[in-house]
Amino acid sequence: MLHLVLSGCEHLALTEPQPIPPGSNEVDTLATFSAIQRNILDTKCALSGCHVGGSTQLPGVLDLSEGVAYQNLVNVPSIEKPEFDRIEPGQPDSSYLFLKIVGTNIVGQRMPFGRDPLTQREIEAVRKWISGAANN
Repeated sequence: MLHLVLSGCEHLALTEPQPIPPGSNEVDTLATFSAIQRNILDTKCALSGCHVGGSTQLPGVLDLSEGVAYQNLVNVPSIEKPEFDRIEPGQPDSSYLFLKIVGTNIVGQRMPFGRDPLTQREIEAVRKWISGAANN
């Protein structure tokens, strides 16, 4: 069933994340939920066939569309690994969404599946947002 959910995602070549330039404050700018929604979830996750409402009738598909993503992520148990919340405020290394984007201690594939991984700057922005209590 997981294959069916993920098979609709567009497949692109994978590349290595790029390092954050020294002295950059871009991570601070990106480390809010609204920036993460706009710059990461909307452009890399909430796409047709992936994590967008109405893209599938299969149960358990995570909708990361604007307006519902936050409530579907924070303090919500993961379906793949219920011992983890999708986002555990203050604890990125205990947040399954964070583990899925870095590819550590996960079931299935690193996210975004079949697409370029998030850049190091994007990963650090997500880490910082979660570490800072994952506020909306």
